[in-house]
Amino acid sequence: CTEDINFTLPAFAWIKFHVKNVNPFDDSDLIKAPGAVGLAGKYFYWGKNIETTYTIGDGTFIGNFKNNINWYVEKNSKRVFFQDSIYLKALDTTFYEIKY
Repeated sequence: CTEDINFTLPAFAWIKFHVKNVNPFDDSDLIKAPGAVGLAGKYFYWGKNIETTYTIGDGTFIGNFKNNINWYVEKNSKRVFFQDSIYLKALDTTFYEIKY
């Protein structure tokens, strides 16, 4: 007996983040940028000079779907949390800028 089963796998997507400190406070500025799950991301400790670009595409984000991204900024020992959502096209890279 042969049976055909059809199923659909989710298509993944990638996000390329551009992180830039546009309002520097001091050299101890910290940002914990988006990553795999919620706030499990990258730390940047470069203070006033933070400007970097990085891509996440490890199966974390689902394509053709609205994904949530979270990050926080720590200045003068105070954390401010941010959340946003972005629709990601499947099998494509979407650019997202974080200015803080």
